[in-house]
Amino acid sequence: MLFIVSSLMELFPLCELAGSRDIDDIIYNRGISGLNTDEFVQHIHSLLLDLRPTKVFINIGTNDITEETYENQWFHHMTAFTYKPMPT
Repeated sequence: MLFIVSSLMELFPLCELAGSRDIDDIIYNRGISGLNTDEFVQHIHSLLLDLRPTKVFINIGTNDITEETYENQWFHHMTAFTYKPMPT
């Protein structure tokens, strides 16, 4: 299980919460303060693809709003790539 988000989840105790609910899955918390969509796409292999998670929860884009170059480009950022699962 993988959580990729900005600082909203960076310090959230995911493993403790999962343990208290008897969830035995491996959990990766990739909450990174200030992470924007461009940075996520640049590092998608190390943040997401290389881990090959069974479930992914993504909350990216809130930090794009603070960028000086932000002018209705959110749609371009969010459609910049298409994730295709790797064959097992």
